[in-house]
Amino acid sequence: MTDRFLITPHSTTLTYRIGEGEEITQEIPLYIVFDIISQEIVGIYGSLEEAQLKRPSLKKN
Repeated sequence: MTDRFLITPHSTTLTYRIGEGEEITQEIPLYIVFDIISQEIVGIYGSLEEAQLKRPSLKKN
């Protein structure tokens, strides 16, 4: 049987300005937990380990 929760890597980019003309761009890695039955995002985590630890508690719901 297929696991109900899919963990997929994603990243987003944050750009902000400091002072005049100076920009800082930072890439932020994320891991999205997706419920393939309800087709909803059930969690967004900052590391793969955190997403994997949360997945068993999602199975209980």
